[in-house]
Amino acid sequence: MTPEHRRLREQLGALALGQLKASEARPLETHLEGCETCRADYAEIAPLAGMLAGVDLDRMDDEPVPPSDLGDRMIARVATERRGRRRARLVRGGALAAAAAAALVVLVVVLTPPPGPLQEPVAFQTQDRAVSADANLIAHTWGTEFKLVGSGFDEGRTYVVTFRRADGSAVAAGTFIGVGDKAVTCDLNAALLRENAVGVTVSTRGGDTVLQAEL
Repeated sequence: MTPEHRRLREQLGALALGQLKASEARPLETHLEGCETCRADYAEIAPLAGMLAGVDLDRMDDEPVPPSDLGDRMIARVATERRGRRRARLVRGGALAAAAAAALVVLVVVLTPPPGPLQEPVAFQTQDRAVSADANLIAHTWGTEFKLVGSGFDEGRTYVVTFRRADGSAVAAGTFIGVGDKAVTCDLNAALLRENAVGVTVSTRGGDTVLQAEL
């Protein structure tokens, strides 16, 4: 940009405000006809002339005075925004607490095993001194389950579990093999409803009673 070009460009504001003499305005107007850049600048400046014309120059030195209630309005605005943030935190906290409680319930449900079937302890009235055993019964719709945990059963010997009806007839529940001093755990089943069973016996195949209980 040449010095002459710069001088003309600096006069665009004065031209828009009508502050140039005719002798000063004519060269600048001629320049605008051939300079696209200055013409674009003038197009942006010219609309401002109308707005600047409405400015009261006599009041330019007056110190602006804020509204008398500005302080109160600012304090009220801050308090309102603070309450809004507090409510938002409470809502988020409540939502998080509810989500945590729901997750805890789900976790407890998942980790808590379902209750097992009701077991009825068996009190043996006759028991071989060499045998230590505990047993439980579980009543099912299809029959009765006999759960035995014990030790002292002769290793390699077969033992027979039998339920007895009220009429004295026997219903076999199954057999197991002794393992000596080691613990034996077995679950046997009989096709006999619990209410129809009045006794249970554990015996050898030869008929020697090892465990016996009245139910």
